[in-house]
Amino acid sequence: MSIFWDKLSEKHKKMLQNGIEGFRNTVATRYFTDGKHDSEGYIQRIARYVANIDMGDSLFGNPISTEIGGHKVTQDLVNSMFEIEAMGIDFTKIKSICEVGAGYGRTAYVLLKRYPHLKYTIIDIPPALDLAREHLTKEFPNADISFLRAPDKSLGADLYIAISVLTELSKEELADYFKMFGTGKYLYLKDWKTKKNPDNGTEFSEDSFPVKNWKTMFKRDDPITDNFYDAMYEINPMNPIIPHTNPIEYIQQKFGLGGDENPRILKGVNRQELYKLFAELGYTKGCEVGVEKGKNAKMMFENIPGLKLYGVDPYKQHPDYNGAPEASKWNAEYLHHVKHRAKKELRGLNWELIQDFSEGASRKIPDHSLDFVYIDGDHSYDSAMLDIILWSRKIRKGGVVSGHDYFYDKNKLGRQAKVTQVVQDYSKIHDIKFFITDENHYVQKGDYYPSWLWVKVENISPNIVGF
Repeated sequence: MSIFWDKLSEKHKKMLQNGIEGFRNTVATRYFTDGKHDSEGYIQRIARYVANIDMGDSLFGNPISTEIGGHKVTQDLVNSMFEIEAMGIDFTKIKSICEVGAGYGRTAYVLLKRYPHLKYTIIDIPPALDLAREHLTKEFPNADISFLRAPDKSLGADLYIAISVLTELSKEELADYFKMFGTGKYLYLKDWKTKKNPDNGTEFSEDSFPVKNWKTMFKRDDPITDNFYDAMYEINPMNPIIPHTNPIEYIQQKFGLGGDENPRILKGVNRQELYKLFAELGYTKGCEVGVEKGKNAKMMFENIPGLKLYGVDPYKQHPDYNGAPEASKWNAEYLHHVKHRAKKELRGLNWELIQDFSEGASRKIPDHSLDFVYIDGDHSYDSAMLDIILWSRKIRKGGVVSGHDYFYDKNKLGRQAKVTQVVQDYSKIHDIKFFITDENHYVQKGDYYPSWLWVKVENISPNIVGF
C-alpha cells in the first residue's frame, strides 16, 4: 500500500475514534468534499451544473444539505451526478464497475440507486472502506457489492472509476493500477491538474498517466473544483506484438536461443513472464486444464489483455486416479471449497468453467480453435499423455501447447509424477523442439516447478478410439 495511504489511514482512524456521527463534515472533507465552501448556498450554485437531480442524498454521516426539487441535496450528491452525466455511456449496458478510492461510496450510491443491476467493486483503505461497507450495504442490502482492501485488484470491469486518488500513488503503484484498468472497457478519471506527492516526491500533471493509446471520449477542466480536471477513456486492449509470422523464430530471437539442444531453457522466465509472452504473440483465447483454486488462471488474466479462458476441472476424483500422494486430501468437501475459491477469484472475468474430466471436456471445444492450452491436471503418466494428445488437437497452427511441472534436474523428479517423461516421449516421437521456463525464477513461494511449451507447427491426429 502507498506510504501516503498508510498515513492517511492512520489519520482518519484517529478522527473517527469517537464514532462516525457527522463524519461528512470531518473525514469526508479529505475524500473530495469541499469543507471550506460547504453550505446551502454553495450547493445551490453548483447544482446548476447538473441536468437532472432525480434523488436525494442518503444523508449518511449527517452532511449539510439543501432542498432542490423536493430532494435533500448535498455537495457530494451534486458532484457525483455531475461526474456520472459527463461519462456519457449507456449504463443499462454496463454490467460491472470497479471504483478505486471510493471514500464512503458517494458515486456508488447514485449509480446503484439508478442502476440496481450493477455489480460494484470498491477498492480502498480503512476507515473509508469500512464506511463504504456500512453505508452501501444498508442502502442496498440486495446489491452485488464487493469491498477490497488496497492493494487488491479487480480485473475485467466494464467501467473503472478513479476520483482524486491516482496522484497519491508512487510510479510503481500507478503502473500496477493502470495494468488493472487495461483489462476493462472504460476509465473515468478525475484528479489534480498538477500535484506533488509529499511522501515520495512524485510530480503529477494531466500528462502523467499512460492513456495515450486509449480513445479520449472527453477531457475538460472541472468547473466545480479548482485545479481539477476529468476525462473519460475507451480502453483499447494492448496491441499484440508479433514481430515474426513464425512464433518459434520470435521466441528464439527474443531469448537469444540457437543450437539443437532440446529442451531449450527460457532464462529468467517464470509463469508470469510466460503469459506476457503469450500476450506478445497475440494469444487471446486459451484453456487451462486443472484449475483448482484459480490462482494461475487469474495470473493469466493479469498478463494477457482481452483474454477468453476456458477452465477444465471436474472438482472430483477420477475413479482411476493414481497421481500425487497429497491427493488424499482431495475429498468432496475440499474440492467443493476450492471450486468456490476459483469462482470467487475469477468472478467478473471472461472465464468459463467446464466442470468435467479432461476426456469429456475436450469434446466441448472445437479442434484448432484455441491459441494456447496450459495443462496442469492429473500427473500420472497415462493421464498426462492423454491430456497432451487431446488438447494438442484443440490448438491452431502457430499456437502453443504448454503445461506445468517439468524437471530438468533429475534429482527432483521423484515427488512430481511423470510429466517430464511424458513431455520427453511425446516430443521425441513427433520430433518436436520445445522450451522450458527457468526454475530459478519462480512466481511465488512454493512454485518452484518449471513449465514446458512448444509451438504447434502441424496437426497431429493420432488414432484414438472414441475421439
